[in-house]
Amino acid sequence: MSRSLPLWIASLAFAAALLAAGCEGPSIRSVCDDLEASCPGTGADCMEDGGDLADQASELDCDEVFDRYLECIDAVGCDWRIGCVAQRDALHRCAGAFPD
Repeated sequence: MSRSLPLWIASLAFAAALLAAGCEGPSIRSVCDDLEASCPGTGADCMEDGGDLADQASELDCDEVFDRYLECIDAVGCDWRIGCVAQRDALHRCAGAFPD
């Protein structure tokens, strides 16, 4: 039994890694691409603004709050300005003013 324990632990670690890889949230690029494709008037600065905001959030240890905001935008789509107010406010409280 002691020989199978390390294999069991390795199998569990591998399964956890696969699960985590499959549970990654949306990327800034995928959200911007979706918004540009389906929401008229979406700014061309989406990638730059999103990247700047992600960097700012990361510097202030607000990665999870940023991820929730991005996930909301991805889920709500064109109505993100209305549908993601709570997530945006939480990110603003954590990371400060959004980049211009």
